[in-house]
Amino acid sequence: MNGAQLKQEIKRRGFTFKSIAEYLGITQQAFGERLKENVILKSETIEQVAAAMGISVTELYQPRTAAYSSTESIRQQRENERTLLRQ
Repeated sequence: MNGAQLKQEIKRRGFTFKSIAEYLGITQQAFGERLKENVILKSETIEQVAAAMGISVTELYQPRTAAYSSTESIRQQRENERTLLRQ
């Protein structure tokens, strides 16, 4: 998985780069540096991002279906961010 693919999955799953960076304890800028567009990511980075989203690495590689409505997606994003902030 490269940085562009992971960025797409983060957005698709309703998370923000800021919330993931905060979970990882780094700045949003530093997180962006880890997600260089065409660079294959370290497995450690992929594992950390999956953990931040509360999913397994396997789930990260399985894109969500289009069955989610935009309302559910927004609701899920808010819940995801609340969960990250509580940790």
